[in-house]
Amino acid sequence: MDLYPDVMKAHGMIQENSLTYRFLQCLQHWSFQRSQVVITLGPDMQARVAEHYGASSVALPLWAERRQATKEAIQTYRDQRGWGHESIVFIYSGNRGLGHRFDEWLTAIVELGPHSPITWIFSGKGAQRNKVEAFVQMEAHRHLPIHPTDYVSEENLSVHFATGDVHLASLAPPWDGCMVPSIHQGSFAAARPIPFIGSKTSSLGRWITESGGGWVVPPLKTSTPPATPSKKL
Repeated sequence: MDLYPDVMKAHGMIQENSLTYRFLQCLQHWSFQRSQVVITLGPDMQARVAEHYGASSVALPLWAERRQATKEAIQTYRDQRGWGHESIVFIYSGNRGLGHRFDEWLTAIVELGPHSPITWIFSGKGAQRNKVEAFVQMEAHRHLPIHPTDYVSEENLSVHFATGDVHLASLAPPWDGCMVPSIHQGSFAAARPIPFIGSKTSSLGRWITESGGGWVVPPLKTSTPPATPSKKL
């Protein structure tokens, strides 16, 4: 569902003026021009396809079926995982891929410290899974309230999304139009707010702003979370 070869350029795998990029772009252009219908996942991807490939498309955002979870089911789910009755649960669910940002969340976890009322859950796998798990294993972070987990089974998805009081999302600005995070579908279906690290002009940034369903926060300029809280706090 990502746009190639654009995501490869966004990650720095190939350069825009390289022969490889131009060849792959020509193939993508050829494919679009011969398609009866091109479907994109949001307005920024739709605009990118039009600008870079001269193709019109239908923007068809992803969606999720809204399923209610009872308070009893939510509490049981929390108890089984040791997330506590009183904690405010912040959840990141889905792919921890190259286009997502985690430094802002990890920095916030360090700054808030081990006695924060927030429990941080990072569910899923992906290219940056090891980054989060390495952060957890650092000696200075052993007592922080952060729990990395695997993907959630389909039968537990509704209660998992409902368990989170706040849902986290992110997208590095160079990836705008190349990829559209799908976490919003479950978050909106569960009626949970989304703090989003990314740009306001991205598809998810627009949807959050237009719906009032969260906050859009620009990425940090630094890229490494601190080992210990800053002196300001």
